[in-house]
Amino acid sequence: MAQFRYEEAQFCYEEAQYRFEETQLHFGEAQFCYEVAQFCFEEAQFHFEVVQFCFEVAQFHFEVVQFRYEEAQYRFEETQLHFEEAQFRYEVAQFYFEVAQFHFEVVQFHFEEAQFFFEVAKFRYEMAQSQSKVAQFRFQVVQFISGVV
Repeated sequence: MAQFRYEEAQFCYEEAQYRFEETQLHFGEAQFCYEVAQFCFEEAQFHFEVVQFCFEVAQFHFEVVQFRYEEAQYRFEETQLHFEEAQFRYEVAQFYFEVAQFHFEVVQFHFEEAQFFFEVAKFRYEMAQSQSKVAQFRFQVVQFISGVV
């Protein structure tokens, strides 16, 4: 009976030894799985940070696009204002061209008027010269008649 108990104890010891080694293996396996899980977590953390970085870069580029859009809108409005200003200045220039054309016609009229009065003055001068010659001739006639008498 002691032999049986000894063999049973031996068996229990070997089984315990086996269970201990199996537990050690499971513990080692669990440790390995924990380390793999830790690595996976760190990798996931890294990829999360990459995703966050990409999101921030995308956000930055979106803001740049938004800024460029607003800038383009501003430039478009500015260009439109410049176009309207150019249109206004064209109309002002057109008005002053018409004013200048009117004044040129007035100058032309005054030039023709001056030419007419110059012709009138020339005619009057020639008439005055003729009258002067007639007056001289009459004066000479009067002198001649006075001298004869």
